[in-house]
Amino acid sequence: MILDQLEHKNVALISLKENLDTSTPTGRFMVSIFAALAQLEREQILTRQKDGIEAQKANGTYSGGRPRVAVDEKKLTAVCKRWRDGEITAVAATAC
Repeated sequence: MILDQLEHKNVALISLKENLDTSTPTGRFMVSIFAALAQLEREQILTRQKDGIEAQKANGTYSGGRPRVAVDEKKLTAVCKRWRDGEITAVAATAC
């Protein structure tokens, strides 16, 4: 854990806003609790995501991730050339 590495280097995290001080047993305990809650939430998100994908596959609506974007290679090359030549700005290039 990162806190163990910091403690080994004699570094303490002191948060005035949350009133946490990792140089104290209570502070280390609170940070450990926050880390455990964050890990639990992440695992629950992954479980819900997996369940959603399985449900979509069962319904036949799963598309396999983000939709692909079609790119017109000729237009992209032309806009990049105009930008590199200083004819248009990067903001203007995004509008092309």
